[in-house]
Amino acid sequence: MPLNTQVIRNGKPFEMRWDGQSLSIFLTTALIETDPEFEYQDGKTFGDLKPGEWVDFGWSPIYYLATKSPLWHLGEITLTSDHKYILTKDGSEILEFKAGDKFVMYRSYK
Repeated sequence: MPLNTQVIRNGKPFEMRWDGQSLSIFLTTALIETDPEFEYQDGKTFGDLKPGEWVDFGWSPIYYLATKSPLWHLGEITLTSDHKYILTKDGSEILEFKAGDKFVMYRSYK
């Protein structure tokens, strides 16, 4: 079941590199905004993350997370805050999400 994700900014698809890191940042941002009490590790919640920190979802059962986030249940959310992440150690690549960006996520079936 492929996972389809998209960021819509000002009514248009936001062009960004999609890989494991950016997907993890996308999911982290969604949970910070919509389910900050959700634990990513025993005793540590998404609301505890400092600005720019993100959780690696590399081996997580993304489809089956027991979160109350509407991204998982309704397939979309709209951000209420800005989020900035540094992708490279030298700071040359940055990923920024803006308040008003719409996150879309759904599974597709054949």
